Amino acid sequence: MGSADELLSQRGITHLIEHLALHRLGTTDYHFNGTTAPYFTSFFTRGDPAAVVAFLEQVVSSLNDLPINRLDIEKGVLRTEEDGRSISMVRQLNLWRHGAVGRGASTYAELGLSGVHPYDLTRWISRYFTRQNAALWFSGMEPPAGLRLNLPSGAREPIREAVSMLPTTPAFHPEFPQHLGLHGVVKRSTAAMVFAAVWQRELFRRMRQENGYCYTPTVDYSVSDATQAAIVAIADIAPELREAALGEFIDTLASLQWGELNPSVLEEVKTTSRSALTEAGAEASRLPGAAMDLLLGRPIMPIEALRAELEAVTPADLHAVAAEVAASALLLTPAGLTADWAGFARVPDTSEKAVTGRPFVPINNPDYTLVIGVDGVSVVNKAGPMTVLYQDCQAMLTRPDGARTLIGADGVICSIEPTLFTLPEGMLDTIDQHVPPDRVVRLSARSPEQIPMPPQDPTGQAGPSDDSRSGTEPGDYEAPSQPGAPVSRGLGPVARTGVILAIVVLGILTAMLVLLTLALLIPAPDADPEGIVFVQVFFSVLAVACAGGIVGLSFLLRRR
Repeated sequence: MGSADELLSQRGITHLIEHLALHRLGTTDYHFNGTTAPYFTSFFTRGDPAAVVAFLEQVVSSLNDLPINRLDIEKGVLRTEEDGRSISMVRQLNLWRHGAVGRGASTYAELGLSGVHPYDLTRWISRYFTRQNAALWFSGMEPPAGLRLNLPSGAREPIREAVSMLPTTPAFHPEFPQHLGLHGVVKRSTAAMVFAAVWQRELFRRMRQENGYCYTPTVDYSVSDATQAAIVAIADIAPELREAALGEFIDTLASLQWGELNPSVLEEVKTTSRSALTEAGAEASRLPGAAMDLLLGRPIMPIEALRAELEAVTPADLHAVAAEVAASALLLTPAGLTADWAGFARVPDTSEKAVTGRPFVPINNPDYTLVIGVDGVSVVNKAGPMTVLYQDCQAMLTRPDGARTLIGADGVICSIEPTLFTLPEGMLDTIDQHVPPDRVVRLSARSPEQIPMPPQDPTGQAGPSDDSRSGTEPGDYEAPSQPGAPVSRGLGPVARTGVILAIVVLGILTAMLVLLTLALLIPAPDADPEGIVFVQVFFSVLAVACAGGIVGLSFLLRRR
């Protein structure tokens, strides 16, 4: 198990356990460490048999009895470690493809650290850190003598299935100004590993040596689960050469899919791979991957079978892998550039629609509308809606000052700053009641300077410019039919009162006219028949006109 098994609201609990499990080892004469990856958590060491036994037994002992007195200290260490990380292309690719779920959640900051308690750690260990979910590997001639690993027993946990949030592929989205990145999903195979190496050589030749568009293009093949792998290509580019670099980057992949491959490049890659499979220590270097395959339920291939698969790779196999990459591709283009000309669909920046609910316009800022409904929350601006449904909320960050930030499964974020709105009493409770408790992350208080305040209006007075934007009138918000369409703001209290009075007056007039018309059906003996008919028609027309006015005003009253 690893960080991808965590909910976004739990993000960081596995990493915290890894740190606590290693604390009691202190300083040793041998090397040891631990890593928390998306699907696996590893503890490893190098030393003589006695040192290896001592290390493994201490780790297992700590997992059974964590040093809880170190909890707050290790949380601080992890936050410091997080602060030192930069936003990378790989993290953004995973975020855009997987949203805030699974491998996508592992790209976020460790939001769950603040809410982790000792019983959370115990429950997590009893579920994941068990004999059924562990694999032991070592590179010695025989198992170290006296080794006893007293891990608790538990159920085997399946690997969390990778979920794509992309509506279609191939897809693109503008991201970093001086970098290109592409993420493709392929079947696990030796041919796919060879393809990654061939693609890197071709990118280096065409983008570095021949055109000077970039310095160091890289292509990486990594295992996703028992059947799938990811191929990620990244290139740094000069700002003034962005358009040409993007074209060459895409063309290089297309040439590997449709063009004639250079046999010498394929042979160079095979030669390098042969050396890796025949050199001293080749078997030992495969041990971590073999342990992972064992946990994934994938057969462990003998090294002889891998060599045979390597020799069998043909140009046709590489064409097929290139087609897989192209069909599943997520391309992050330099900021301001598109790739629709190459058949890539742009990843939407907005949600499909807004929720139906109660609209609120920020104080002195009509540029967007907050909508709070029974199904979720939306923030609507000229570009369109950003919506988080409560059932899809992966984390809701809360502050003592009332701020709420909801993060949806697709990575959409809706932030609510109560100081920027005139919200009625209990409105935030509506949100809190619908978000599952295990998705709530309580953050520390902010300083007054960190809490946003509404801008001054043109007259120099803070506060809502009129009641129609205060959001205190109940009603339903319907999403605009097109992104950027104007949003109806409804009527203010004064206008609503006037409309209601007009409806009452017209209702009285309509009733009087109907009664008069009915009274004329019994004419006086000396009355003029033609005159009576004329008056009846006149009163009837007036009654219909008044009724029409009532209908029109009622429709106006119902506008939100």
